[in-house]
Amino acid sequence: KAELEANIRMFWKFLLRLMIENVFQLHLQLTCLGLSLALSGWDSACKNMLGSIALSFFFLLLKLGQTAFATTPNGAPMGPMVVCFAGFPVGYAIAKFIAIFACSQSLLNITGCAVLEI
Repeated sequence: KAELEANIRMFWKFLLRLMIENVFQLHLQLTCLGLSLALSGWDSACKNMLGSIALSFFFLLLKLGQTAFATTPNGAPMGPMVVCFAGFPVGYAIAKFIAIFACSQSLLNITGCAVLEI
């Protein structure tokens, strides 16, 4: 029972600290950059946002690596859990980053490049 509780705490720590804090921030920054580019084009603020996104992505990868090589309290590796739960959100963030340069309005949604009708 104590082992199960420790594993549940580790999972919530992973989910809250890594996924919600870092991945959500990265997606929010990418969306803000895409909207800024779609509405006003490249300017110095967008370049600053790009630098902030690069730092967020670096720290996300750092935390992913740290978590992937950690073990649960019962000694099980965390790597498979990291791949299962972080694979899609991180992959989608990479796709949103590529869309900033590839899509005409710098935005991506689930179905492809998003089009704003302003």
